[in-house]
Order: sequence, then structure tokens, then C-alpha cells
Amino acid sequence: MIVNKCIYAFDECSILKLCEIHIPPAYQIFFAKSILTERNHHKIKTAVQRLDFKDIKKWRFVPSENTQSNIIKVANKLLEGYNIQMLPKIFKAQIIEQLEEFSRDIPLTFDEIKKNDEITEIKEIFVTNERVLKREKNIPEDDDMKIISGYIKIGTEKEKFLITEDEHFWGYSDLIAENFRIIIIEEWRCDKVLA
Repeated sequence: MIVNKCIYAFDECSILKLCEIHIPPAYQIFFAKSILTERNHHKIKTAVQRLDFKDIKKWRFVPSENTQSNIIKVANKLLEGYNIQMLPKIFKAQIIEQLEEFSRDIPLTFDEIKKNDEITEIKEIFVTNERVLKREKNIPEDDDMKIISGYIKIGTEKEKFLITEDEHFWGYSDLIAENFRIIIIEEWRCDKVLA
């Protein structure tokens, strides 16, 4: 087993938010700028730059089949607050294309953690300690539990951190820390924590 010091892992949506979308000149009138970024972009970018400066590896979870749905989710968040009915459908397709291109380079800068299908005991902990969340489902998805299961298998000398916007993680952060020794960092405060 490879033993690392502290490990900093990012969920797929958080990594995708590092993408800077270049707005074609024809559409800039709708945005008053040439680059479109998600609201936590700067915070995630700052955290990643700090890790790079300290020569600390960044980790990611090997995407499941829902990579495309995460790309669409990030594209929709990028367009929140804009009147996209005024824009042709091709514009959203161009945003998705830029995110897809960005996602192809992610393996070059983030080491992989493989998800693990052994989740029975993990699921039992969440079911036993179910909480009321704002999300539709209170219990984390199986894919979230596969992330935890895969992360448990990575050996460390110190802490394991997971940077995420997913309420299924930060809504259970104390339970996850206590049972799995994984510290959850909410995406919107990662620039403060990774100082």
C-alpha cells in the first residue's frame, strides 16, 4: 500500500468548475465579459494553486458513467441568472464542448482514486444516521458511497480531505470524519482551508 502524507481530493464537478469558458464575440453582449466562470471558480483555482505551489498532489475520483451529466450540470450552473432563451442553442452546445475538452486534460494534473463497489457497511452507517437535507434524497447516492469506499483504501500518514459542493458529503461531514477519517471541505471555503 502506498502511504501519502495529507491527501487532497476533489469531486468531479469541483474540478470542472476550474474551466474558464471563452464566450464568442457574437454572444459577449449578453454577458459583458469574454470569460464565463462558475461562482466558486476563483476559490477552487486558489486552492489548487496553493497545492501546486507546495508541490502537493491533487487527486480526483475516476469518473463514473455520469461524466456527461456532470458536464451538463456545470454548464447549467454557469448559465444561472442569464436569460438563455435569448441565446441560440448552439451557445450552450459550445459551453458543453469547452467543458468536454477541459475534462480530457484533467487526468494530466490530478492523480486518480478508483471508486470501490464495496459499500454495504458504509450504506448502513448512513441509513442508521439519516439526516434531513435540502436535497431530494437524504441518504447519499451509491456513487457517493463508492467515492468514500475508494478513498478509505488510500493510505495516509495524516488527513484525507475531500473538496466538494455536494450536500450528501458536507451534510454528513462529522459522520464521515468520525467513521471514515475523511475531512469534508465545502467548495466555497476551500481557498480559506487550503492556505
